[in-house]
Amino acid sequence: NHSYVVGTKSNLNIEGSYFLEKEEFFDVLYNVDIYGKLTSTDIKINGIQKDNSKKVFRGTLDFKRGAKASIGSEEEYVTLLDKSVRSKSLPIILCSEENITGNHSASAGQIDDDMLFYIMSRGFSMDEAKSLIVKARLVPVIDKLPDEKLRDDLLEQLKNNMIK
Repeated sequence: NHSYVVGTKSNLNIEGSYFLEKEEFFDVLYNVDIYGKLTSTDIKINGIQKDNSKKVFRGTLDFKRGAKASIGSEEEYVTLLDKSVRSKSLPIILCSEENITGNHSASAGQIDDDMLFYIMSRGFSMDEAKSLIVKARLVPVIDKLPDEKLRDDLLEQLKNNMIK
């Protein structure tokens, strides 16, 4: 995916999510060339991985000459459901202009034990608690899809994938 942010005060928001299992491989590439001044660019990706899946995330925000007072952010958060997975994140910020703000972050980790304990203390089983946490990561993006049937299909698929 290659995007261009050109006009003054332009905005670009990219939100994505993924669920990888069964040795799937996902190579994510977002390149954004930022030319306009006073612009805002935001990339947020949430992922879930299990079953020997592999993922590489490459995100590049390139502030070109003329992008004065622009802001860019790229974030990726991955929940690793087991230790068999491989997750690489390679966020890059390039800058040919002064007076810009560029931020990037990436995190990958197991489900927090304290969070699991808290949810389970409310009467949920371990599997139900994990499923709730996974849904909380992915549903905000799914809910924004305009096609109701697609949303329902994805939620059903997510539910089925968590049971396995």
